[in-house]
Amino acid sequence: MATITGGLTAGEEETLIGLLGKVAQPWTERFYNSVNRITALTAVYQVILRRTEAVVEVFLTPREDKIYHDKVHHPGSMVRWTDKPGFFPDAIARVKNGELGGVEYATEPHLAGVILTDTPRGKEISVVLICETTETPNVPGNWHSVSNLPANLIEHEVVLNKMAVVKYEEMARRRHESIPL
Repeated sequence: MATITGGLTAGEEETLIGLLGKVAQPWTERFYNSVNRITALTAVYQVILRRTEAVVEVFLTPREDKIYHDKVHHPGSMVRWTDKPGFFPDAIARVKNGELGGVEYATEPHLAGVILTDTPRGKEISVVLICETTETPNVPGNWHSVSNLPANLIEHEVVLNKMAVVKYEEMARRRHESIPL
């Protein structure tokens, strides 16, 4: 006896498989949320950090979608099936040239870590990158001390911020230790 996906008839499963074969980008928010309910999608977050004197700050931008309305977040992009393989070049470019308005990075993004998070939309595999910009992005958003994050930061992103800051501080210590005297 053939196994079929739970909750579907054999005919519904066949129809769904056929329809999924036609799906292309872009996705509507409604479609995205429906897919994310049954699988973990991958988000690439670019945590923009800088050090001003003794304080580390993070650049956060506003969200405008229904689920995260009136919240701020770390700029990011979902991995798309059309993205090129490698260290997320397309996701990085989408954020850098879109959400961050074409800002220049001072260095290549560094991997802070990967974590599975629970979000209001469903499970998410979060790839956390540390980025430093040559200047403040010319887009809506603000710098915040990492020790005093705004209350309206998207809840699951608090852990992403901590992960990035720990790695950022570790990188700063290594840079300092490697300076010849």
